[in-house]
Amino acid sequence: MLRNTRQPSGGLTSIRCVFGRCGLLLMAALSLQGDVFAQQTQRDGPASESLALQIGIAGNYRVGQWTAVRIDHSQRDSQAALMSVATFDGDNINHQYVDQELTSSPWRYVLPGAPGAPLIVSKASGEELARKRLSDTPVPVDRRWILVFGDTLGTDLLGANELLGRQAQFLTTTIEDAAELPDHWLGFESIDMLLITDRAAPLLQQLSPATIAALITWVQRGGLVVISAGSALAQQWRTSDVLRQLLPDPITAETFTIDPAPLESFTSSQSRLQPLTAWGVPGPAGDALLVGRTTDRQSFVLARRYRYGLGNVIAIGIDLTREPLASWPQRPDLLRGLVPELRPVDPSSTKLGFAGDVNYRDIAGQVMASLDEFENPATLPFSVVGFGLFLLVLLIGPLDYLLVNRWLQWPLMGWISYPLLIGLATGGLLLWYQRGDQQMLTTNRVEVVDIDVVNGKGRGFSWNTIYATNATRLDASTQWNPDGAAILETGDQATFFATAPFGYAGSIFGGIELQVEDQRFAPYAVQVRQRGSDWGSQLEGIPLAAASSKSLATWWNFDTDFSAGRPQRLVRQRFELEGRLVNPLNTDILDGMLLDRDRVYILPSRFRAGAAIERVQELRPRMLRWLLTERRKEDDVIVSTRWNPADTSDLARMLNILAFYQLAGGQSYTGLSNEMLRRLDQSPVVADDRAILIGRLAHDATSLRIARRLPDGQTKPVDVQTGKSTNLIRILLPIQSAPVTP
Repeated sequence: MLRNTRQPSGGLTSIRCVFGRCGLLLMAALSLQGDVFAQQTQRDGPASESLALQIGIAGNYRVGQWTAVRIDHSQRDSQAALMSVATFDGDNINHQYVDQELTSSPWRYVLPGAPGAPLIVSKASGEELARKRLSDTPVPVDRRWILVFGDTLGTDLLGANELLGRQAQFLTTTIEDAAELPDHWLGFESIDMLLITDRAAPLLQQLSPATIAALITWVQRGGLVVISAGSALAQQWRTSDVLRQLLPDPITAETFTIDPAPLESFTSSQSRLQPLTAWGVPGPAGDALLVGRTTDRQSFVLARRYRYGLGNVIAIGIDLTREPLASWPQRPDLLRGLVPELRPVDPSSTKLGFAGDVNYRDIAGQVMASLDEFENPATLPFSVVGFGLFLLVLLIGPLDYLLVNRWLQWPLMGWISYPLLIGLATGGLLLWYQRGDQQMLTTNRVEVVDIDVVNGKGRGFSWNTIYATNATRLDASTQWNPDGAAILETGDQATFFATAPFGYAGSIFGGIELQVEDQRFAPYAVQVRQRGSDWGSQLEGIPLAAASSKSLATWWNFDTDFSAGRPQRLVRQRFELEGRLVNPLNTDILDGMLLDRDRVYILPSRFRAGAAIERVQELRPRMLRWLLTERRKEDDVIVSTRWNPADTSDLARMLNILAFYQLAGGQSYTGLSNEMLRRLDQSPVVADDRAILIGRLAHDATSLRIARRLPDGQTKPVDVQTGKSTNLIRILLPIQSAPVTP
């Protein structure tokens, strides 16, 4: 303890003494910190010689997103052991991803919560196999990450300037060996685009069946693939299982000579090109992105976009890796024009001048702030406290008169009876509060379910925040609600749900980044279950302090099998939708809407299960952007409701903006970016040959099952009180090309 030893005649001496002691304390703290870092460095030494670790794809990863970890063994017998991979979550708490079953796969999947966090691989027995530290420079979420099979097409140089010290706009990772690619779609979740060129043929043939299935699932969940193989496309399509699944047939090697004028106009180029050789991209499916003409004046599609599940595949019919396009200055502009998703985010465009109290810059931070607000979290209701105080007031007077004055006849006894009565009342309330084994938990959640009726595939994402009034340790797992699987026609009650801690301190979610392990909480486990291409997880022993919360998220896929007795007959004529709409679910859809391009048709507030609307054209269409921004007419002036990033009261509206972020105006409307949950934005679907049935379910499709972990290791189910809860279901419906007869 520092004490002031100031003497009457030595003021300056006292000040020097204080500063001197502060300096000694500071030197001691720095010395202690140096010892801690030295010990940490010793612990984070080189990996074991019998084990090599590959983190992410070519060493790249993103904080708060799934990351693949490849464990290469030099001894075959050690490969059959159950292992765990430990790292920090977003709260800097150590958690371990533990194998529940033996697996032959060398890949493990973790969700790191901080840059530079340690990564420890151990056997189930506790024997440490390897220790490594994540890179201190992960891929920022606002920087596009391109995975390249073949040639980068110059994307690795776009925006780079050595003189100004400016790095390229895109991070490109070129794959030379198929063994560097994960075997599950979780390992590709951080990737923004896959680029396949003519030099990718050897790599495509090396892909394992597990990696092929992972890539296909990643595309179905919303991934983006760009194929520019030129003359090699036909040969690659015949020999590659990936391309045969992603591209419609037939693929031919027939060539055409095209006029380059449409390319020059598309890129506003001043450099003239000579006539080019082009290869026909499959049609008529998909949307034409760039239409040119041959030298004999015939129309010719140079690039098409195909919808594959919830993702996109773009095929380019010209060879961008060969001359004259290889050295054409506008080649990057052509690629960016065909793939608008590659446009990087401009952080300077984020405007938060009207909400200075906001410490996040992404709409995911606003959603987290809303999920982290809990109303009336106390376990002792106010009605009980108020009734107890009322009884206390009623008893004080009669007891003082009858007991103290009339019976004991000792007025001074009131100084003892009054506090004793208050103490007994307080003790009674405390006993009522702690009666039995009560543990009140409250959860806020959002859930988004997407279904593609054409391919029979679906995906889901749920985000839960758990609030505990008392300190405890919990087990959490995601399961179908009793009728959830039946509602979605999955036919599979054993869906693998990947549940993990979600969110971290930083500019996305708000908060200050700290790279120090929280020693107050014991580590917890993420139990991993993997069977073939299925991968699931649940959490055990999550530590929660009193009056604290924990954020969890779940990702899952499922197959759907909707009844053939409910066919859709929708057709687009003269830019309007016509035909018959049927609710394909076995439950009602609330607040339903039918979206076609930028028009939305408002359905009845309760769209009954199996019900049909015979004539969609009789519904009055509205503009979806007007609906999302709540645009209206006031005094002959059209105004929109201003988006306030600091307003966390309307969780349902936030979810609607997330679902169609670009259609709502994106960053120019919200003032916030959308990078962490960008995969949920289905704005690109509105320009495709799909209509989207949007609505809410009366009950969530899944639920978070929570159990309390007792000191003896046993678990006890806990009743969870639901706070804020909203869900969204989006069903992609086919639109027929033939007209529908009313």
